[in-house]
Amino acid sequence: MNFLHYICFSLSWLALIQFESTYIYPVLTYIVLFIITSKQPLQCSKIILTLTGIGLLIDFVFIYFHIIEFANHNSPIPPLWYICLWPLFATAAQSSLRVFINTHILAQILMGAFSSYLAFHFGTQINQNVHVHHFLPIIICWAFIFPLSLKLSKKPT
Repeated sequence: MNFLHYICFSLSWLALIQFESTYIYPVLTYIVLFIITSKQPLQCSKIILTLTGIGLLIDFVFIYFHIIEFANHNSPIPPLWYICLWPLFATAAQSSLRVFINTHILAQILMGAFSSYLAFHFGTQINQNVHVHHFLPIIICWAFIFPLSLKLSKKPT
């Protein structure tokens, strides 16, 4: 089942990055189905809301300090398609990424840092409307977010 979630996460991420708002409804449908079919829907929802809240706070800071900018978007709130990436990531943290829960914390930190750079680098190559001016703050944040997301996801969902 984790492989299926990995495929759904990857396709959803790519759809949001490439086509922005066009595929929000299928992605949100996947997130809702993920919650409904989880063993503990309430716990699953709490993890998704927690990680989304943390992510939005980080994104506000990144936008405020011009670390990330969106073309034709002058709001401190990220575009809706970008916000959808957080609950989508939270589903992955509770499914396909759970294989890393028992990995050493240093490995989790390095994985978060390295994978965030790759995701943002390739994401900005795919979507020319997103501009990352400074990768270091993103890498540092994800070095902490990734292990935190795994810690939150330790309980069965």
